[in-house]
Amino acid sequence: MTDSDREKLCDTWQVHQSMDWPDGLGSNEGQLMTLDTVIGGCLTYYVVEHHLD
Repeated sequence: MTDSDREKLCDTWQVHQSMDWPDGLGSNEGQLMTLDTVIGGCLTYYVVEHHLD
């Protein structure tokens, strides 16, 4: 991943984080929140940390 790719990914993630959670997800809301948390964790590891703590 290039520095430019990392920057684009970080910018996109920041936009995602600043958005409100959509209405009308019904019974899928919990699963989508879990997926959102997992993706956030992966981005933190691969883009920001670059190593395990």
